[in-house]
Amino acid sequence: MHGWGSTPQAAWTRALLGFVPILWASVAFSTPPAPAWDPAPTAIVASFRERPGEVADADPGPSIELFGDGRLAVHFPRSMKRAGDWTDRLSRAEMAALLGALVDDGVLDLDPAALRARLAQARAARRTAALQGQATLFEASDPSLTEVTVRANGRTRTVVWRGARADAWANPDVEDVQRLERAHGRLRALGDRPGLRRVR
Repeated sequence: MHGWGSTPQAAWTRALLGFVPILWASVAFSTPPAPAWDPAPTAIVASFRERPGEVADADPGPSIELFGDGRLAVHFPRSMKRAGDWTDRLSRAEMAALLGALVDDGVLDLDPAALRARLAQARAARRTAALQGQATLFEASDPSLTEVTVRANGRTRTVVWRGARADAWANPDVEDVQRLERAHGRLRALGDRPGLRRVR
């Protein structure tokens, strides 16, 4: 009778011990699904614009547009060294990597109103700490207005923000403003591609 009770239990124990490493291995090596986007050559799947706050000009700042077929349109204003329009083409793998990074970093979930409220709380906390002698009060200024748009996985998010660099620098612990500045950086980097060709 003793054998009937112990043998099945031992067998189940060995089976479970063998199963756990396989389960952990599948979790460790799983990757997020590739992002989906509109492949049409006229569909803008990601864009970035920047307008310096103190420049009164009809052509004030740079812009970057990435289309569904991989075409890249970059514009530098006449005030910049590379003034003019430039183009390049991203491979499908490059597009998947870029859009995947933006999606995985939570850009599609950014809530500008909630972010502004969190930044206001962070500023208030810094002022209180400064008044109590627990911190040094500092402020950063960045008058530039930025606009970033991402369209992927059937969703669209556009965030218009004034002073993103300054807010990211002054609030390293506010993750959403760090996400916004990382998105800016990823899209700005498209304007530094070595394969850019001048259109005009």
